[in-house]
Amino acid sequence: MIDQDFRALSLNYNANDNLFGNIEISKVHLTPPSALEFVLSLEYNKPMGCINCKDCGYPHLDLGDFARQAHSKHLCGNCGRDNTWSSEPIASTPLKPLHDQFNRANQYVDVSSEINLDEYDGLPFQVWASTPAVLWTANRPQERGIHVHVYKDKKYLVDDTFGIVRYKGKVLQRSKLLETMISGTIN
Repeated sequence: MIDQDFRALSLNYNANDNLFGNIEISKVHLTPPSALEFVLSLEYNKPMGCINCKDCGYPHLDLGDFARQAHSKHLCGNCGRDNTWSSEPIASTPLKPLHDQFNRANQYVDVSSEINLDEYDGLPFQVWASTPAVLWTANRPQERGIHVHVYKDKKYLVDDTFGIVRYKGKVLQRSKLLETMISGTIN
């Protein structure tokens, strides 16, 4: 229903769902840094969870190096106490319980279809590695591959995800596209 880019999102949810340790929390902010770390953890299968501060109940958010290195002791960004421990080393993010609410969020299919961009000679196109969604509500698994847009007269001629994308006689590598995307985001 929505296929747009936003600088950030504020997500309201019903606090009765008990996603976090403090029932006053009814909103989660989805910012570029939190989304990046979450997607990287999903993509690279890093240990992730959501630890709530044992004193104030607010969820802990790891960013940067703290999100990339799992750890057990967590400093609360809300009350400043550092006496909350997870049972095992994790990167903590409040996006994890939101993500896990949807039963197909962790299901992926590797796409096998192919496209040869050389057949669209002269038409503008975009390619990028598909990445896991923070929130996935579709009644189907997510697709892992390379997403392609080809335009003609400023309209989509192609808008799909492919397992094999050829350009100038070479097969594009999803892993390389992902590395380029990440380096452009972090730097």
